[in-house]
Amino acid sequence: MSNTNIKSTNMVCIVSGIQKRVSKNAILKGIKQFGSLDKFKEFYVSREAKKLLKQRMQPEQVQQELLPKDKTPFSIDKGVLVKLKILKKPKKGFKREDLFNVKIPNSDRYKSASFQQYVESLTEYSCLRPDIFLDNGRCCIGCPYLEFCICKSKRLKPGRR
Repeated sequence: MSNTNIKSTNMVCIVSGIQKRVSKNAILKGIKQFGSLDKFKEFYVSREAKKLLKQRMQPEQVQQELLPKDKTPFSIDKGVLVKLKILKKPKKGFKREDLFNVKIPNSDRYKSASFQQYVESLTEYSCLRPDIFLDNGRCCIGCPYLEFCICKSKRLKPGRR
C-alpha cells in the first residue's frame, strides 16, 4: 500500500471502545510499527486510554471512565496491552498514615518488651512521627510517643534551639 492511498480514518480503541478519527501520519506510524493497517486497527489504543494506562490505572477502570454511557462494557485482552508495553503493574497501595501506625511486632525481640522499651528502641536514631514534628514548628507537642521518645531532635517548645 502506498502512502498516497492512505487517508485518515475512524478506528475503535481496544481499551475504551471509543471511535476516534486517526490522521494519515498516525496511520503511517502505526503501519510502520505493526506491519499492516489491519494489524494497527486490531491493536489501536487511543491517546486518552494510553495516558491513563501509563498512570498505572487498570484497563477496566480506564474503560469505566472513558466508555460512553450508551455502550456496554466489554472484555479487554491484557496480553495485547502487555505486548504493547502499555500496561503497568499497579502500585501497592499504602497510605502515608500507615507509616506512622506503630504496632508492636510479634518477633521474639519484642515479646517481653514493654511499650516504653519498644518506643525507645525505635526512636534511638530517628523520630517516629516526623509529620507532627514538622507541622508543629519543629516541636513534638501532640506526638503520642513523646513520653518515651529518646530522639535527639525532641523539643517541647517551638522555635530555634
